[in-house]
Amino acid sequence: MKAMLYMTFLLITLGLTAQNSGASATIKEHKVSALTFSVTSPEEFKTVNWKDVYEIFEGAKADDKLCLGFEIRLPEDPEKKISKANFGIRIEDTAANLEKMIAKGQKSVKQLIKMATNFKNYIDEN
Repeated sequence: MKAMLYMTFLLITLGLTAQNSGASATIKEHKVSALTFSVTSPEEFKTVNWKDVYEIFEGAKADDKLCLGFEIRLPEDPEKKISKANFGIRIEDTAANLEKMIAKGQKSVKQLIKMATNFKNYIDEN
């Protein structure tokens, strides 16, 4: 009986000390400095929520360098003997100019959609 009580006490003590040991890691700050949207068709850019871009970069300080990228990766078409086609643009500036970066990004996305659509139409015609 004594041995049983002793073993129970020992197991409880070991269990309690095991829970208290170990260092915990905490993340105090996170910072995103680059964001790239990569799609496989021009229509997918229509689903971009531009308000989310503001939220993603909200932790950046005014003088932090930010990069905003957009790319369309069209798949290859073996029937038409076309290899992969990529269209993309990168906008770099400081966080103080985030609003301008997003405005440039919106214009750039429209241009990328036009380019990719024209490319697809050209390929379809030939």
